[in-house]
Amino acid sequence: MGASLKEITGKSLLEAVEASDVDKALEESGKMVNQGVDPWKIHLLLFPAAQRVQNPPFINPHLPKVYSICRELLPHVSGGRSGAFLSLEIREYTRRPKMEKIPRANRLSSPVGFKDIETAIRASDPEKTAALMAAFLNQGSGTEFARRLLLLGSG
Repeated sequence: MGASLKEITGKSLLEAVEASDVDKALEESGKMVNQGVDPWKIHLLLFPAAQRVQNPPFINPHLPKVYSICRELLPHVSGGRSGAFLSLEIREYTRRPKMEKIPRANRLSSPVGFKDIETAIRASDPEKTAALMAAFLNQGSGTEFARRLLLLGSG
């Protein structure tokens, strides 16, 4: 029952969520719970699929905030109700359309400037924007990346 998050792959669950197969996703999560996997660990495994969900189902689409809310809420959900909460989350993420997978940043061979990111944003190209952001972050500091994003957002 004490498996660490690194020991739990949840690959079948993530594949079912990405394929929008609600029945399979619920079956896979049920298997994991029956094997003693903590529902909170299953919740954390959903992040790679949940971040690509279009029109997120919960009240606040900013995933770090949603995960913070869930982190506060889940310990207060009593007994078997945490499984119901997890099932609801899986069902909602699974049934919604998802963005295509974002290409890895290492496909970009030249250094990336923040102006490149701004150009991709203006061109309404989310895949290119995400790839450029990942490359910019990999080549510099997280603090500088965050500072520039905050300045961009405040503009």
